[in-house]
Amino acid sequence: MRFSILVVAALVACLTTPAFAFDAVATGKVRVIEASYVPDQVNFQLDTAVGACPAGAWLNWVPTKSTDAKNADSVNAVYSLVTTALASGKGVTVYVTNTNCMVNFIYLQSN
Repeated sequence: MRFSILVVAALVACLTTPAFAFDAVATGKVRVIEASYVPDQVNFQLDTAVGACPAGAWLNWVPTKSTDAKNADSVNAVYSLVTTALASGKGVTVYVTNTNCMVNFIYLQSN
């Protein structure tokens, strides 16, 4: 009986775990930023591979907000983050979808 309760509890825990929409995570230094697509998206390169995306591949961050104004604000925030990382030499951690090197999440590191 006790084992059955543990099995059910484990199954419930698995079912309530959120599904993340990324394939790989890595931390690296920003080497190049492509500003031509702002305010629609931010494209940049890292010095390290992220999953199936080799070092130097274009990583793309595209906003998913509900309005154009919110999207523009999101793009400006991410553009500022990668510009800060490039200028300061600090690393960024990215969570990426392998099939199109799409960045789902990006974090500026303190190192």
